[in-house]
Amino acid sequence: MKASYNTVAGEDDPMTIPGLDMGDFMSTEIRPSGRATLVPGFMKGVEAGHARFGKVPFADLFDASIRIAEEGMPFNAGLVQNVAFRSNVLSRRPETRAIFFREDGAPHELGDNFRQPALAATLRRVAADGNVDYLYSGEWAEKLVAAVQEEGGRMTMEDLAAYDVIWSDPVVADYAGHQVFSHGLPATGGVNTTEALNILEAADIKSMGHYTESPEALFWLTQLTRLSMAGYLFPHLADEVQGVDMSLQGRLGKGLHQKTIQMLHSILDFGYSPDEAAGAPAFGSPEFTSTGLTERTSIVEGEFDPEVVAAANALGANLYEDDLLQGGWSGAMIDPETGKRTGGVSMVWALTPENDSRPVGY
Repeated sequence: MKASYNTVAGEDDPMTIPGLDMGDFMSTEIRPSGRATLVPGFMKGVEAGHARFGKVPFADLFDASIRIAEEGMPFNAGLVQNVAFRSNVLSRRPETRAIFFREDGAPHELGDNFRQPALAATLRRVAADGNVDYLYSGEWAEKLVAAVQEEGGRMTMEDLAAYDVIWSDPVVADYAGHQVFSHGLPATGGVNTTEALNILEAADIKSMGHYTESPEALFWLTQLTRLSMAGYLFPHLADEVQGVDMSLQGRLGKGLHQKTIQMLHSILDFGYSPDEAAGAPAFGSPEFTSTGLTERTSIVEGEFDPEVVAAANALGANLYEDDLLQGGWSGAMIDPETGKRTGGVSMVWALTPENDSRPVGY
């Protein structure tokens, strides 16, 4: 199922939509535009997924989110950093200013309680209704459209009402005696992961040992995952380099979620349990700065054997430690006795004293 976003039907001149200056995309000076707002699909996805596969009552899906929104969670270093990075954006509207800043207008600091009572009220309404109509045709939808249009956007109530999820067949890979099912098109994550497995097998990286113990495996695995940036940053590469096939059929796996391939490699090739694979030292995305892609790749701070890292760097890996790796999460487990989640988490600000698993790049 794909339930991310849809484009706005009335947007007939997309090349004029204000965007980031890619020459300095890390700049804090940014002018938001309602024209850059897409039609949201996540909650439609929740509803559709529950309708097809759900076992618990629809309202129960929101209990934990409502509790956290009402009671709050501590601002940690990652959340403080991200709010500071976009403080000029978050402070310009009263709704976001009330959430991300103190009553005196100062930004929240480390340890402050992050509460979202308005979000809790919205989720309570959705849970009580038993559907997401409130968000796509009701009062909340009207407020969203009004705010987007106030910022120059062209979204309408018709755009929201017309949104629907996309169901597609999975992409399937044969690897190490297993069939690996991944997300199907039009999303390309499954395609990316499948190609990565094909490359892993063709390069026989398993024979080098596990990447946490083998400098050679660590070097080649990080180089393999750097392919994820090629198709993203250089979609016209096939026009410029003879013999490079950038079609979906030709690149079944050009780029991937780094943690996903690390976990699959650990589980399928080395017999790790899912929890062991999720908790293994991780490397993240290639470093990308305002001047473009660098030769460096981040690794979780303090978790790799320094001798393995040094040897991999001697081979040309250019690894550097970073404790704020961000990105997708590919494996999580909730302990049925304690309720504690372990494994990968989605973003750095999800880290709390109750959830000490580390986020990783994708």
